[in-house]
Order: sequence, then C-alpha cells, then structure tokens
Amino acid sequence: MVKKSDEESATELVIEALDLMDPLGMLTALDPVFRPTAVMVLLGLAASGLGRLGVVSGKRTLREQQRLYGLGRTAAQCVAAGGRGSDARPKKQQVTWCHPEMSPHVRGRAFDVEGPYDAATMRGYVNRLKGVGA
Repeated sequence: MVKKSDEESATELVIEALDLMDPLGMLTALDPVFRPTAVMVLLGLAASGLGRLGVVSGKRTLREQQRLYGLGRTAAQCVAAGGRGSDARPKKQQVTWCHPEMSPHVRGRAFDVEGPYDAATMRGYVNRLKGVGA
C-alpha cells in the first residue's frame, strides 16, 4: 500500500469540501483565471466557522442577468438597461444592482453563495482576503 503525501491528502480534502459546497458544479463554468480566487474564498469561508454554505449561482447568460435585473424594477428601468419590459417585477425584492451588461456574472467572474451569514460579514471576509482595510 502506497502512503499518500500530506499534500495529496490535503488536495483530496479540498476536493471533497468543494463537492459539498458546489454540488451543481457552478464553479466549473467560471472564468478559469477567476476560479482559483473563488475556491480560495469558499475554503476561507468554510474555515472561518460561519457555518455551512453552498454555491447557488455562478456564470450567467446576459439574458439570465437581465431577468434578474428586472426584480424590483419597472419596465422602463429594464428597457433602459437593455432588457425587456416584460422582465419587470417591481413588487419583488432587488437581487442585483449592477447593469446587466456590466455584471461580473456574465463574464464568469462572480458567484453567489448561501449560508448563515449576512452580506456585511461576507464583504468583510472578502475585503480581508484582498487585503483591503487590513
């Protein structure tokens, strides 16, 4: 029997953890240059003790982003952003704040996670990771 190195064992644990966090394989569709950053953020969040989390969205088509942009906006706002008036859902909560064509989701450079933490906690973690305000 061949003994695994510490590095091989650690790699297997990382893969296992990512499989639990990303069962739908959303990370594989991300921009290959951005993907290591996404993995680092996910592993850091998991290690921070914030609780269980999961990837719920990643790369989107422009059309998908336009539909999401319509949540919490009027038909006029949707059309002004290059979408369709029929995407408007003004009584719904906004879930995206970026013009659809400017969204990093469309370029595969963003992902959404769900877990037991608030947006401020997530932003704070990501800023620490980037060295912002450290």
